[in-house]
This record gives sequence, structure tokens and C-alpha cells, in this order.
Amino acid sequence: MKSVETIVAAVRASLDDVTPSEMAAYRELILGELLPPLTEAASGSASPELHTAVALLHEVAEDLARAWTRLEAAGHHAESYAQSVLGSDPAAPQAIIPTTDPATGAPAPRPSPKAPEQPASTTPARELTEQESADWAARQRVRLPPRVQGSKTTGRYRDASGEEYEIVSGADAECDRVNEHFRDHGPIPQSKLPNSLSRHVEIKTAYRMVEEGCSRADLVINHRMCARALYNCERIVPRILYVEQILIIHDPVKTHVIKGRRTR
Repeated sequence: MKSVETIVAAVRASLDDVTPSEMAAYRELILGELLPPLTEAASGSASPELHTAVALLHEVAEDLARAWTRLEAAGHHAESYAQSVLGSDPAAPQAIIPTTDPATGAPAPRPSPKAPEQPASTTPARELTEQESADWAARQRVRLPPRVQGSKTTGRYRDASGEEYEIVSGADAECDRVNEHFRDHGPIPQSKLPNSLSRHVEIKTAYRMVEEGCSRADLVINHRMCARALYNCERIVPRILYVEQILIIHDPVKTHVIKGRRTR
């Protein structure tokens, strides 16, 4: 317990003047190495000391998240300012167009402006309207098993092509693939996707969308979407999906329209 208090105190004391690389190291230590095993151990323990340690780490993790958000915002502001001042990339070489013909000295003909390339003709898959999505979810919900305390979450999702699939929460081969994929380029910068979160139906569906390049999917689940823990589906799914992707989640209480925030 004393070592956890020491770590928390050191992190909080240095947040005001920590460098980005040091902050990344703190995040990796707390979110990637300390919290997952301690949280798992605390879930089956009655030790108040262990629960206090986990609570302290969650608190400092929130502090780190806020500091990281400020750091990211500052970076975005700096980038936007640089683009507004400099315009295009100043390092990019500019084409030199001769004004005279080097052989005759006569004015050189100006090149004809290049016609813009036309995008390839594509027929986008038909997406459900808001009402159609709600009606589809209602029909699918009766096919889902009732969820009782301790049972797995079950869902059904429809991709943009109209194909429908059933998906179940829990540790399985897909869960392992999710963790492996996000170990190197995850939605939480400089950290790993928590193992327990990769078992969730919402995370698995978002991962499939990314892997398959699906622009839109509708998902109905027999359990409320998690939104309470530090790292939850409501917060992480937008960081998994790319900006052009949308996942509509119908849980038993409400409908969540989740738009991707991840850039390529």
C-alpha cells in the first residue's frame, strides 16, 4: 500500500512540469502494468487496503487522462496555428515553371490546368434510416437471450451491406486478436487496451468494423452499454473507429450513436 501511495504522490507532484515522454511512461506504468492486475485481484478480495490502492490508482489515472487531454489539445492548437500561418507544407518542393523558352527566348507557353481527377463511381450500400434502425433493433431484441446477473452479453449487428451476425462477450480468440491489434496502436495513447474491455461486445464489433472497413453498423445488445469505469465502451469505441465510421448501439435503455474519432 505504501508503495502505491508513493507512486501516486510522485505522479501528482510532477504533473505540472512533466515532459510528454515522462507522462507516457507514467501512463504505461499505471494503466498498463499496475491497474489491470490490481483491479482483477481486488474483484475477488475483501482486503480494504487493496481496494484503497485500486481507488488511488484510478484517481491518479483520471489526473493523467486530464493532463494528457490538455497536452493533446495544445498540440492540436499548435498544429492548427502552424497550418493557418504557413498554409501548405513549407518543406514541400514547389514546381518551377519557366517563363521563357530557353532555346528561342520567346515566352514559354503556360501549361494547361490539369483537370481534377474524378472519383471512381461507387454505389454505396444502403444504410438504415433512424426509424428503420430502431425497428430492426426491436425485431432482433426478441431473438436475444435474456441477460441475468453474471451471464454474458449477447448482441446482433448488421453491417452496411445488410449482413447480420451474432456476437457474444467474453474471452475468446477474437478477444485475443483485439488485444494483439491494439497492443501496438491502441485507442489509449502509450497504453494497452485493458484486457477486460476487449471482451465486450461493443469493442469486438468496433474492431470488426475497423478490420473490414465497414462504414456503418447497427448493434443491438441485451445489456446496458458500459459507461462508468475509467475506460469504458462509451469512451473507447469512438477512439477505435475511424472518423468516417459510425456504430449505432441499441441497448435495453437507449440508443447510442457513436462516431469514430480516430485518424489514419
